[in-house]
Amino acid sequence: METKPLSSPTTQDDLLLAFDMAPVGLLISRNRYVQSCNRVFSNMFGYLSEALKGKSLLSLYPSVTEFEHIGDRALMVMRNEGRYSDDRIMKRNNGQLFWCHVSGRPLTGTSRFLLQYGCLRIFQKKGKSRLN
Repeated sequence: METKPLSSPTTQDDLLLAFDMAPVGLLISRNRYVQSCNRVFSNMFGYLSEALKGKSLLSLYPSVTEFEHIGDRALMVMRNEGRYSDDRIMKRNNGQLFWCHVSGRPLTGTSRFLLQYGCLRIFQKKGKSRLN
């Protein structure tokens, strides 16, 4: 199969558009604070994207205990395996709880500097079940 060269190189604007228009929730975080997220992610949690920038991920968890437990477990697995995924309960801006699948990996390609350089996470809402 022959491939044709692109008529113009991919630009920074193309990459930003792809990030924002991705069909899954995308989050870039550092030290568990939101650096950037796309529309699907912010809509999933009931926020405007700009309102989440700089916000602690704690506000998206049902409890401090869950935030700490998942954070400790994910950091350990990511340091050992270079990636992490699980199914978890998260909390919307209005307090409603929902299930989602989360996958993450360090931004640096190495998990050694995970907290310093942050990570990329993919969020996908699971099913229609309601939690209270």
